[in-house]
Amino acid sequence: MRKYKLKHSQTARDLREESVWFEPSESEFLALYTYCEKMNDLLDSKLGGDTKKLIELERSALNRETEVQRAILMSNKPMK
Repeated sequence: MRKYKLKHSQTARDLREESVWFEPSESEFLALYTYCEKMNDLLDSKLGGDTKKLIELERSALNRETEVQRAILMSNKPMK
């Protein structure tokens, strides 16, 4: 089951996406996956299983903040 989860779980997919620039070795990926899995379990126990909803909310907030910062930077005129 663990091998299946390492290949097909959302946690593993997210980790592969987010670590593209890092290119972890197999043992590093396994360590990161284990850590993420434990953190997800902890969040699930604290939030009653709404980890995905919390992550979506955090990503939405970060995206909004990024867009606001981008708009502020774009609105500033260069000094002459």
